[in-house]
Amino acid sequence: MKNVLKIIGVISLLLFSSCRKNLEKRISGDWDYTSLSTIVTTGTDSYSEESKDYGRVIFNDDGTGTMISDVVGETVKFNWVSENKEIFEMVGLDSLGSPMDTIHWKVVENKRKAQTWEYTNRFSESDEDAEVTVEMNTQLILTKVSN
Repeated sequence: MKNVLKIIGVISLLLFSSCRKNLEKRISGDWDYTSLSTIVTTGTDSYSEESKDYGRVIFNDDGTGTMISDVVGETVKFNWVSENKEIFEMVGLDSLGSPMDTIHWKVVENKRKAQTWEYTNRFSESDEDAEVTVEMNTQLILTKVSN
């Protein structure tokens, strides 16, 4: 009986661990930006912006990638790393390959053909009259095109 319980325990552990999918294994390939939405709040004012079919993003196995925006008409190279199953880091690169901005996306949904990530950025801006704290909440929805 003890051996049967041990076998069931090992099988359960193997099944459970194989069900937890690693983002790094799923992300390689071509993805469409299905939706990119941002809510900006400054003091008491707030506005939102959403773009559908924003463009394409390509994640390479070697930790590099390319974002192609159909809306803005811009291509940006980046490096990426999956810090764990909940955080995905992207570092934009300038034309010389030097690091620019780093974004730590929170992975909300991690499916084989669909990804939903969120990012919050808080910063202060000042002009002649006052200093205002700005909060930008961005949600990115990706749909897999190919491996």
